[in-house]
Amino acid sequence: MANKKTYYKNLEERIRSENLQEYVDMLNSPYPAFKSNAIKELTKRKVKISTIKNFLQDPNEDVRVTAYTYLEKMGILDEKTVKESLKDKSPKIRQKAIASYITMGIKPIEYILRFAKDPNPNVRYQLLTTFLEVYPENSNKLIEILKDDPYKKIRQLIYSLDNISDTLISHQVEKNIKYIALKRFYEASDSITFFATLKDVYFKCDIDTKILIIKFFSNLPCKIINQFMEKIIHEESNLVILQATARTIRKACGIDLIPSWLVETFIKSDD
Repeated sequence: MANKKTYYKNLEERIRSENLQEYVDMLNSPYPAFKSNAIKELTKRKVKISTIKNFLQDPNEDVRVTAYTYLEKMGILDEKTVKESLKDKSPKIRQKAIASYITMGIKPIEYILRFAKDPNPNVRYQLLTTFLEVYPENSNKLIEILKDDPYKKIRQLIYSLDNISDTLISHQVEKNIKYIALKRFYEASDSITFFATLKDVYFKCDIDTKILIIKFFSNLPCKIINQFMEKIIHEESNLVILQATARTIRKACGIDLIPSWLVETFIKSDD
């Protein structure tokens, strides 16, 4: 029996190895789709191949995008490659490179602001959203540059930032935009102002937004949020909201302030 298990295990390894070589061979194909699919599969299998970086020079956009994604996911994307990719003629590559430049903390950060004038609106939008996520407290200059941008999504995002209450209540604003707006508002406000503003709109929001607000409350002092957390516990019936509230109470105030009846509710829900 043991010999059979060993046989099939070896067979499986051989098949996997043979399939892998097929994908490596496909990198030499004259057809872009073959090369792209090969890089995607090698990415999925986390196979390190140094020559894939060379495909950033491929004339086909899809091949370059998959090569860039490979370097990202394999954790071998370097500053030089990011800066070179910012000059790529493909908007998709420039979008990815902008996100990398900002999230990797590459300096000078002022350099990336020049892409606020990029001819492609998706590139400009990528710049704004990523910058707001990573540097919300330093985003005023970029917002000033883009405030009259012709792209509707950029103008809507900037409006969302300046009108936090309307943004949170709205059912048309996407969750990621609400998160970005909340993060910037959190960085720009003192704890009391932040709490008071969100408290006033909380019960007018949808479930996802309520949970988002509750998560942000976990970063505030217990003495500010405690009474409102108790109010949520007694007025909300949604289990997911109650669980999020319990996690916030535990983080901000300590586990002892979570009511025993609420813990019992969670236990019963698991039965």
